Amino acid sequence: MTGIITVAALLFAHVGLSWWLVALAGYFVYGCIGLSVGFHRYYAHRSFAAPRWAQILFTLSGALGCSGSPASWAVMHRQHHKYSDQDGDPHSPKHRGLGVMFIHNYAPKNRRWEMRREFRRDPFQFWVHRNYVLLVVGFAGTLLAIDWRLFVFAWAVPVAIKLWISGLTIYITHRFGYTNFQSADDSRNVWWLGYLAWGEGWHNNHHAKPGRWNFGGHRWWEFDPGAFVIRLITWTNPRSEQTQDARQVLPQ
Repeated sequence: MTGIITVAALLFAHVGLSWWLVALAGYFVYGCIGLSVGFHRYYAHRSFAAPRWAQILFTLSGALGCSGSPASWAVMHRQHHKYSDQDGDPHSPKHRGLGVMFIHNYAPKNRRWEMRREFRRDPFQFWVHRNYVLLVVGFAGTLLAIDWRLFVFAWAVPVAIKLWISGLTIYITHRFGYTNFQSADDSRNVWWLGYLAWGEGWHNNHHAKPGRWNFGGHRWWEFDPGAFVIRLITWTNPRSEQTQDARQVLPQ
């Protein structure tokens, strides 16, 4: 921890505020657009319809933010809902240590065929899944070759923030917080993670209604930043449908 603080202090001393604003923008792209809106609500739950340009944006934002490929992330997340807080849950704090929360194995080889069944009609998704590591390394290397500050503040720092916040969200929202709905698992709502994690902190709401695109809204303070982004995206696409309370069966 001391080393991290020292590095952060050195970075603050040698770069301007504008680069930290770049890092915050990167966290929004990788964490909100990529992970929360794209990988989670669109690919894992299909809770709203999105135009093709948005699908590509979701895929690249999430993958370049080190969340894995959309196909493998969706498969793993559905396991979390199917076996929530039971044996078989890939990231339950009941069965995993805190460290595992930050290291998600979202590309298991034994789920390759399941991934192919759902994404077989989209060559782009399949290419991202097959070349995920190459894509991330190439992107990070390009930023480093252009300017080390781009590498640090447009990728390394926001990705680190995203990994920490998403890991804490998984861990804390199954241990602490309040509930709006009775559920068979230990999912909880945690207000400060609701804001920091782009709406992911309203976890009990989500587990009660997993097909709902808006995780918040059940109490006046439950603002969901990710839902606001979805409104903007679907507003630009007349054919989109926001399913407020979608009764959707997730593919097994």
